Amino acid sequence: PLLFFYPQTTSNFSLVFNHNNIAYIDPILSQNLTFTARPNGKLIFNNAVTRDRLHYEYAQVAFQRPQKGWIIDTESIEEKVVLIAKQLGLTTQETSSLLKEAARAQTSLPMNHMIFVGLIDETILQDKLPFTISPRPETIRRVHVYFEPVTRSTKALAPDLTSIEREGFTVIEIGTYVQQ
Repeated sequence: PLLFFYPQTTSNFSLVFNHNNIAYIDPILSQNLTFTARPNGKLIFNNAVTRDRLHYEYAQVAFQRPQKGWIIDTESIEEKVVLIAKQLGLTTQETSSLLKEAARAQTSLPMNHMIFVGLIDETILQDKLPFTISPRPETIRRVHVYFEPVTRSTKALAPDLTSIEREGFTVIEIGTYVQQ
């Protein structure tokens, strides 16, 4: 997943991953990170490395298929992700990053196949992949797109998506998950 930070003013932050499933973090592999974030989203880490987002990977965490979603063919993943991003009101940078994550996920899905696409519930994400940000953001939204190959007879009820309301200091997390 990718974390985007949008503080109101340039500020120092700490981010603590409250689980032991972290497999990778860019730019520093540490469960406890400190950095400066600017209102334009730029992050400056203690080792003088700058990023426009924080990237982490996790292992040994599984998610069940969300109750609501869409059934599409593999070739329509990009189009569906663009629609989801638009409905959620993601920025151009967030949308572009989510598309890259979805393209990476698509490489592990069968071609010419039906795929269930859904959004993992944020309370489940907080339960399985908890983290703490200090000072605490006014808005945290976690958007993880779930992909799973399914049979043609699988039915799905589409969720209602609303645009993310960004109030004050905002953190947006985007990611993908592929159920094999």
